[in-house]
Amino acid sequence: MAEGIIWQPGGLYQQGSDFNVRLDSKFAKKILVVDVGAERQRQIIRHARDMIKDRNVSYPEVFDFYKNTAFVCAFHIGNNGKWLSLERGGGRMPDGGEKYIYHSHNVDSAFDAYTLMTLVDVWATYADIYIERPK
Repeated sequence: MAEGIIWQPGGLYQQGSDFNVRLDSKFAKKILVVDVGAERQRQIIRHARDMIKDRNVSYPEVFDFYKNTAFVCAFHIGNNGKWLSLERGGGRMPDGGEKYIYHSHNVDSAFDAYTLMTLVDVWATYADIYIERPK
């Protein structure tokens, strides 16, 4: 299991409800090489959707995984294009470097921000488990 903080929200003080999430770079690099396969990715999606089923999320694929790894490039809650992604343009991998910062898009309420942070937390929990127990 990871030691320390895996992810941390930022910018919560900004006007409106947009925010960002900084991912620990050591954690990110570990999960970028863990091949979990499509079935485990679907399991993570099912668990996450169960956690937010009462929140009126309309997007069927709440995670945009990077290839067959446990790494997520973007988190989606639909509802008029609401997401959290590595690039403001939508979830591509960063061009190297040590920073992994997800930025929100079209987040209109604290409820939306809370829902996206729930997805991040569910994902980080399962990804951390899969680091220890790859397929």
